[in-house]
Amino acid sequence: MKRSAIIGSPGAGKSTFARQLGDITGIEVFHLDRLFWKPGWVETPRPE
Repeated sequence: MKRSAIIGSPGAGKSTFARQLGDITGIEVFHLDRLFWKPGWVETPRPE
């Protein structure tokens, strides 16, 4: 497995599952919220 996308409802355990899957497979986990949102849920400008 090279990549995986985990989707689901808020509070369903996606982050927990992703961390566990990353530990098992050795694949790095990226949380898209951290890439697209700044603290306080401020949207990151497109050029950034």
